[in-house]
Amino acid sequence: MPKYAPASLRGTGPRVLLIGSALVLAFGFALSSILASPETYPWADTAMTSLYALRAARGELSVGAYSRFGWNHPGPLLYELLAPLYAICGYREISLKWAALAINLLCVGSALMTARRRSPRLAVMIAVALLPLIWREQRLLFSAWNPLIAVLPLVLTIVLSAALAEGDAWLMPFLGAAASLVVQSHVGYTAVVVATVIVAAIRFRGSSRARDDAVDQRSLLRSCVVTAAVLVILWLPALMEEVSGSPGNLSRLLAFFFPRRACIMAVGVRHLRGPTRRSPGTRLGAHDQLRARSPFAHRGCRSRA
Repeated sequence: MPKYAPASLRGTGPRVLLIGSALVLAFGFALSSILASPETYPWADTAMTSLYALRAARGELSVGAYSRFGWNHPGPLLYELLAPLYAICGYREISLKWAALAINLLCVGSALMTARRRSPRLAVMIAVALLPLIWREQRLLFSAWNPLIAVLPLVLTIVLSAALAEGDAWLMPFLGAAASLVVQSHVGYTAVVVATVIVAAIRFRGSSRARDDAVDQRSLLRSCVVTAAVLVILWLPALMEEVSGSPGNLSRLLAFFFPRRACIMAVGVRHLRGPTRRSPGTRLGAHDQLRARSPFAHRGCRSRA
């Protein structure tokens, strides 16, 4: 446990050992169950999930799931989490369900543990609120489809943001990881994640000013550095694809949702890549094509020769 973690979380060696042993047993049971299951053949969105997990296992994936609007979701983090078990089990489709279950249970357990530190009653309320959702959408725990698997990590992101707002600065790296998983899995959750994190940061800053002794500055700086490192590691594949692409996936997303401002990012990325050789009289029409597809486009900018 980090030194800057609360004193109530220190000295939990036997508990960690017990949890670790349970996880090892659960992994062994899941592995034996997967290998004993008959081979299945995915189709539709499940087939796409299998293909992306396969590419992630081979180290070939730097973007998220494809969208019919001509771009991919922001990053490959989801499929990088699904890939290890998928590869270990011989690329069996059922392993994706077990991996999704592990991710979702980890998110639910982390959310309940974080809430319990503040109030056991709050943890019970969260559990009671999640039960009807899981009962209504029973595939929520097992589905690796990116719109569904981002739901419970989003719950964890909201709970971690609330804990940060109350002064738990040491949770910042975990918040960065959970938020990255949600945003990279499905861009539609970005607005909720960004709004939640901004409100939590404002609340945290206000509470730390009101209680000068509540936050150790050295611990806060350490948390910020660790969080920045976590974000760089998790977003590095997407950033590298953005710099090497023409245009990159993040530029496509920006051009789709904000066509007027996309040109600023496109110009900056072109400077990073260096000059592009073109024949005389041709235009760089990629952003114009994306702008035409976007329902948000009105009077964006045009690429100039």
